[in-house]
Amino acid sequence: MLLISQTFYPDITAVGQMMTDLAEDLSKKGIEITVICGKNKKNSPARETYKGIRIERVDVLKLNKQIIPFRYLNYLSFFPSVLLKAIFIPKPDLIFIVSYPPFMYLLGYCIKIIRRTKMVINIQDLFPDVAVKLKLLKSPLLIKILEELTLYIYKRADLIICIGETMGNLLIKKGVKISNLKIIHNWADGKQLYPIEKKDNPFISNHNLSNKFIVQYSGNFGMAHEIDTILEAAKEMSNHKDILFLFIGNGMQYDKIYSFICDNNLHNILLLALQPRSALNFSLNASDVSLVTIKDGLEGTLVPSKIYGIMASAKAILSICNFNSEIVNIINESNCGMVIKPGESHSLVNAILLLYKNEAIRKSMGQNGRVHFLAKFERSIGTLQYFYELNNLLIKKIPAAIGGGKPMADEGAKEGSIDKKIPQAVVN
Repeated sequence: MLLISQTFYPDITAVGQMMTDLAEDLSKKGIEITVICGKNKKNSPARETYKGIRIERVDVLKLNKQIIPFRYLNYLSFFPSVLLKAIFIPKPDLIFIVSYPPFMYLLGYCIKIIRRTKMVINIQDLFPDVAVKLKLLKSPLLIKILEELTLYIYKRADLIICIGETMGNLLIKKGVKISNLKIIHNWADGKQLYPIEKKDNPFISNHNLSNKFIVQYSGNFGMAHEIDTILEAAKEMSNHKDILFLFIGNGMQYDKIYSFICDNNLHNILLLALQPRSALNFSLNASDVSLVTIKDGLEGTLVPSKIYGIMASAKAILSICNFNSEIVNIINESNCGMVIKPGESHSLVNAILLLYKNEAIRKSMGQNGRVHFLAKFERSIGTLQYFYELNNLLIKKIPAAIGGGKPMADEGAKEGSIDKKIPQAVVN
């Protein structure tokens, strides 16, 4: 299998970690894997073998990502090098394309045609949908062209794997055939991420967080994530001296968070850099309540993978998103948290205070999340589903008892068609 992803080991981005997990586990099951990825760190070798996986790294531009045109130039710089590399390596039986960054499906289709092999598209977020919703793309003509091109290539993929039911419903509405679509959720590693008591957590002592009730946002501060609601809630709660909002990560909204802290002279927000994977279990376990957010209108176009690590560490979740999102489905099924609509900062304050005052409810939500995680979102479950689907695509000989990705049930499925009661934040 040829796996093409701009981020891969040793990158600590969510997609890079996910693809590294997948390649490691598939390699253990006997699939020979070559990875083409970006040389995102200066000291990374152009070629290496990692746990039996052959890694080929290509040079990419590293322009300022805060400037949108430069960000897209960084993405595009990946393509010609990958195309050349993919043409001259031994012919793979299968090409596995990760949808991030944008336009990757086009690159994969070119390689599929040139090498005359099968192609699987793994959709981590929908393009151009996210860019349109965020108003990064405004030209109706360009949007139409990109939508038509995307659907054209989707229809020529041998298999599409997406990461949630709401995303699957959107793809069906676009014209993707149910028979060609599988759902496999992202995951976390339950052996690496697990509950730790605060008294046993060096992250707490290292950052002087003892005796603090910590409301944590950990991960990418990307444009698709709702940050304003959190900041306004923090401002409203500035007099609660023992409640701390902890932001850990980086991304396009980092400067906004930093400026908000300074402009409002807030001492109840701590902003830290993204932690290495080796320290992730300690940083996640520093929280009492963890936050997962999606901006209004982006439901189904992405699924924040941070939710799986939070569930693995048994933390109660407060999700800021609309009620037709994949995150709400997960919270609803597991009873591991509460949901607040974007912009309702006062509702977020009430939800935080409820969990602050009721340790039993908070602990119960966290344990519910851990149990549900182990049953559905543990790493070995997800990578086994990929193994089944990829083998089934190539040789059609894997017994059905192994179980593959979840198929879409019916073409008439409606986005967010959940009948169960949705937990909501307490309001005035």
